[in-house]
Amino acid sequence: MTEDLPVDQGSPTPTEAQPEATEAVDASAPESEGTEPEPTGTLLSESKAEEGEPKADEAVEAEVADYGELSVPEGATFDEQHVESLKEFAQAEGFTPAQAAKLIERDAKLQADSAAAEKTAWDKNVAQLRKETESDPDFGGEHLKENMQHAQRALAAHDPDGSVSAFLERSGLANDIGALKFLASVGAPLAEPNSLVDGDEAAEPRTASLKGLFPNSYQEMERLKAAAGGV
Repeated sequence: MTEDLPVDQGSPTPTEAQPEATEAVDASAPESEGTEPEPTGTLLSESKAEEGEPKADEAVEAEVADYGELSVPEGATFDEQHVESLKEFAQAEGFTPAQAAKLIERDAKLQADSAAAEKTAWDKNVAQLRKETESDPDFGGEHLKENMQHAQRALAAHDPDGSVSAFLERSGLANDIGALKFLASVGAPLAEPNSLVDGDEAAEPRTASLKGLFPNSYQEMERLKAAAGGV
């Protein structure tokens, strides 16, 4: 009598073990085929890379604009040297000739407007100085005409070439009460009778003794004449 051998059901056959191997392989695969990898760069570096940089062998030399016909605009206060500096700036910035011309015209207008504003302020200041002098209780008012005559005498005696007068006009001091008071103090003695000297010196101009009588005023007059020569 033949006995049936027991069958070991705990050991899977090779065919039954294959699904497990397949499952192990599937577990290591990505969960979804559409998932993109995480970015490793920065937005700044990526945007720069997208723009791209010209290669050395691909660089194109910029065309040099011709500014030869550009010159100083009519009425401008600057010279050709200033125009040349503007041309250099326009060339460095890559301006077209038309753009460079507008730059020069704009600069000329700015300088003209600035000069006009300065003159307006100057005229206003000079007018204010005159108003203060004319309204001064001691020098102006009813005394103004006499004091100005004294000032003119001082200039006639000590400013024969007119350099001090020209300096006072250019500097605005021709209306300044301080300068006019000084001149009047120098010229006042010249209006008095010729009694400052005696003897043979009486025939000489009274200005010969002015330096001795008013040494400080004389020195100040000389200072004004020296300043007039340097302005």
